[in-house]
Amino acid sequence: MKRILPIIFCLVLCLAKNVEAQNFVQVFDAESLEPLPYAHITLTELSSKQFIKTITDIDGRLELPFAGETNFELSHIGYEPISKIIKPRRNIIIHAFSFETAIDEVAITGSPKERNADESMYDVHIIAQEELEQRAAVNLSDALINQLNFQISRDGVLGSQVNLQGLGGNNVKIMIDGVPIIGRLDGNIDLSQINMNNIERIEVVEGPLSAIYGSNAIAGVINLITKQSQQNKVEGFVNTYYESIGTYNIDALLGFKKDKHFVQLSGGRYFFDGWNPRSFDRDVQWNPKEQYFGAINYVYRSKNDWFHKFKGNIFQDKILNRYDPAGSIPSAFDDWYITQRIDGNYAVMGEINEHLTFNNTSSYNHYNRVKNRYQKDLSTLESNLIQDTDSEDNQDTTQANQWMTRAYISWDNLEKRVSIQAGIDINIENGKGGRFQGEDGSSALIADLAPFISMKIRINEKMNIQPALRYAYNSQFNVLPTPSLQYKYDINDQLIFRFNYGMGFRAPSLKEMYLVFNDANHNIFGNKNLIPEQSQNLSSSILYKTSKKLHKYQLNGKVFYNYKYNAIALIPDENNLFQYINIADYTSLGAQISGKYTFKNFTTKLGFSYTGLSNNVFTSVSNGNSFFFYPQLQSNVNYIFRKVNLSLSLFNKWNGSRKDFILTGINDAAEEVLIESYNLMDFTIQKGFVGNRIRVNAGIKNLLNVSNVNGSSSTGPHNGGEGATQIAAGRTYFIGLKIGSN
Repeated sequence: MKRILPIIFCLVLCLAKNVEAQNFVQVFDAESLEPLPYAHITLTELSSKQFIKTITDIDGRLELPFAGETNFELSHIGYEPISKIIKPRRNIIIHAFSFETAIDEVAITGSPKERNADESMYDVHIIAQEELEQRAAVNLSDALINQLNFQISRDGVLGSQVNLQGLGGNNVKIMIDGVPIIGRLDGNIDLSQINMNNIERIEVVEGPLSAIYGSNAIAGVINLITKQSQQNKVEGFVNTYYESIGTYNIDALLGFKKDKHFVQLSGGRYFFDGWNPRSFDRDVQWNPKEQYFGAINYVYRSKNDWFHKFKGNIFQDKILNRYDPAGSIPSAFDDWYITQRIDGNYAVMGEINEHLTFNNTSSYNHYNRVKNRYQKDLSTLESNLIQDTDSEDNQDTTQANQWMTRAYISWDNLEKRVSIQAGIDINIENGKGGRFQGEDGSSALIADLAPFISMKIRINEKMNIQPALRYAYNSQFNVLPTPSLQYKYDINDQLIFRFNYGMGFRAPSLKEMYLVFNDANHNIFGNKNLIPEQSQNLSSSILYKTSKKLHKYQLNGKVFYNYKYNAIALIPDENNLFQYINIADYTSLGAQISGKYTFKNFTTKLGFSYTGLSNNVFTSVSNGNSFFFYPQLQSNVNYIFRKVNLSLSLFNKWNGSRKDFILTGINDAAEEVLIESYNLMDFTIQKGFVGNRIRVNAGIKNLLNVSNVNGSSSTGPHNGGEGATQIAAGRTYFIGLKIGSN
């Protein structure tokens, strides 16, 4: 026994020494909590000054060779360096933080070329593809409905319309890759006809950009940017979507890249079965709709790095408007509204030399809308086209064509602290059809030629100013020169201040000048004596961005003021016939504050806006209230479980009640309208499989089951209103499956 004890003591001592030698440090990525392999480590023992240089193994581990206190230093590409004193004889866990250099958002709207959004002279708000997918946004209406300062309204036939900064959709310019979308109904582009199939991001600039983009940009610009390239030689996806309201969508995209060539094909079919609170009515609140679309996109980069882009799109939208049976005869009317769009454009851009860049975009856009009325025998289900083509209440065809070219040269010299952009816009638009009473009795044409110039002056490293001027020749009326001025001050690395002044104008549309629209619900007449609307805008914003370790903060404050004069309004006379006239001065003003906070996998956005509207026509009947204000509140939350590739999102926007007045006739008093408040909330779940090549998106839209809100009037160009405003079709459930990559 006495011989065994010394042996046991030696074994225990050796084991203790061995355990001491196995003390280690393990390094993890602080965000993903994954081990950080091959990090460069320097260890220096403080007492002996001995040091070694080594790296962590594949598990992020490193054995400690010293017995005393040791200075630990870590360096690794993409991570902040670490220096700390550690005590051996214990296992130590260290978390390495990545550099706070988030991927910069780039923007092209209002700039001669793509640049960091923070460098833009304009306050550009970007809706990224990630947010579009999280929202399960099918069309532009879905993409914008949660955004502050936006009001989205819906009509069973006219579709979805936008209101920005209190100004109507006819003051908002909507473009795809810088090319304006034509085919306005009642002054608005139907947002539901603009799908998100091939959209990479949406750029929004609030406030007039008329000096750069011309007419219809009084309230702001919405520019949809399509995908222009891909990483792999072949990429593509198939996307399916179902919503419990009766929506069945399928679309696909396929892209090829070889050397300097890139080709992309896309297309799809979206179908909506219609919805009504009462299932037995033929005449439903939300009409059935079917859409087909296809696109081809070809990009070629020449040897001298000039880019040539060819793009073609085709689109068809069919809406069925059923009527309830009238009388004892078992038959009813059906109206079909068929919209077709054909768009093609060619763009070329490149550097002439190190300071000079050329850019040109030319496009042709064709818009055709047909209304056909059928009488349907409800016993045999046979439909017959009504032959009375002289009545626009039964049959109608409206066509519009637009030819556009936009060319400019940009000169930039950092040494001179000046950059200049000079160019010219040429736009020709014609419309024809039974409802266009133009100069020749059947068609109407308007042409616009506008040179423009802007100059960016870098006063110093922090301060920039950019004056701009546009002058247009128009075939129908005189247009005053349109100036603007942008000021940007980078207070420090975290704080950016912007101030903008802009004069805006909107040329009367062909329909406002020449439209004649008579049916059971419309009595509208154009006015060829209209003059352009004009506006003055002042806006200011301040952006604060900072981060500390994994905490990222962003705060944005904004104020704006719009004064629009010679505003065009649709006004009834004593016979309840509506005509477009220049009637009033119109003012909108407001403030907005929004914030974004990100920590690891958690992101939240909070925002509040307060907008006031005023029209001098209503001052006498407003009981001294010259402005009517309405609030909006946005609150979005997203959390990502990275280990299982799962994302949870909650989108919420509260729209406060808002008041307005409607003229019931030129000699009559104004009628007050109060639209009640409502809250739209969506919840979505995203899950990726097989390296994210299969993605499932599911959730609930309109959690609070909002459908109609009180507030609309029985007067207006659409006679016989129901006393409620259509907001949504109640609570719905959806699921989407996307296979492939993009």
